[in-house]
Amino acid sequence: MENKLKQILEKTKLIKLDQQEKMEIRRALLNFIRTQPVRAREIVRPILQERSILTKIILILKKPMPAIIVFLIVALATGGGVSLAAQQALPQDILYPIKININEKVRSALAFSPEAKAEIELELAEKRVEEAEQLAVEGKLNSAAQAQVKQNFDRHTSKIKEKIEQFGAEGKTELALQLASNLEASLKAHGKILVQLSLKGDENVRNLAKEVKIKSEDAANWREKEESKVGAEADVKTAAEGRLKAVLNKIEEVGKFIANSRVSAEAKTEAEARLKTARDSASEGKTQIEAQEYNQAFLALAKAHRLAQEAKLTITAEQRLKIHLPSTTTTIDEIGAETEKEEEKTEIKTEEETEGEIKEGIGGETKVRKGINVEVEP
Repeated sequence: MENKLKQILEKTKLIKLDQQEKMEIRRALLNFIRTQPVRAREIVRPILQERSILTKIILILKKPMPAIIVFLIVALATGGGVSLAAQQALPQDILYPIKININEKVRSALAFSPEAKAEIELELAEKRVEEAEQLAVEGKLNSAAQAQVKQNFDRHTSKIKEKIEQFGAEGKTELALQLASNLEASLKAHGKILVQLSLKGDENVRNLAKEVKIKSEDAANWREKEESKVGAEADVKTAAEGRLKAVLNKIEEVGKFIANSRVSAEAKTEAEARLKTARDSASEGKTQIEAQEYNQAFLALAKAHRLAQEAKLTITAEQRLKIHLPSTTTTIDEIGAETEKEEEKTEIKTEEETEGEIKEGIGGETKVRKGINVEVEP
């Protein structure tokens, strides 16, 4: 126990907050103090209570220290209230810097294995997109929030790529493949959600949907790279058989989840259709194992796992956003092309309206200058 505590402390010493992060945290805490007073304004503070606890925290934060120490100070001084409240914060909220710069960094530091750290980065990448979707539903995904989401999302996906490359270099092909496959499945599902939300014409949502599409394609490329190594592995039979068990468990889990979910009939139908495709792919993989075609079996089973995950995300999206998102076959590229056409039409129309021309009319001459009609008496 003592050795484990020492390991935690050693790891957390490596986590440092830069000046910008400290400034964001101080600003967030100051705003929290103003909006969440601890007592009524009319109550006079005792003379000896010169500074509030949170004010002292702000002063302490000016000194360089590991993130874990900052986290403990805030948690102990506030009873964990600020840290807990920050978990529900969205980009541009006053407590959002505490969520991403303290809570999440400490959580990552306490994950010891590379596999655990990779899973956390995957979860955080998904969380950034979910936050953006929530803002889009509320009509609050402005340019600043979209830029903040993109910056953090890029940071998480870069770390995931590093982990995939690390696992691949260490010969942990199955781990690398699973990580890339899970990221691809998640981003594909979220990409479809963002496309549906962007149909309202919000440019910031559309830009984020394009970014998620790019990262989804990157994840597919990383997956394919790892899949190319599967055939060269000596123990591909064991890997394929292990993957079959995992996939069948995943399909069973998602099936129960869909059955017990309270969502629209359309969402349920769509999720069940995806899960059926996953079952078909799993059956194909099982048949290939029986035929000793282990390489093809592994790839089919990896596909089945992605499809099952997409089926689950179809349900969770509607539960989380509390709105029904009708399925659409429209892609973000098609939306972008339509938008460009509309912009071109608007531009042409504007040019035509602003062209100077003179028209002869009954009872007088009408001059048109930059879209302004001026009646000239004869």
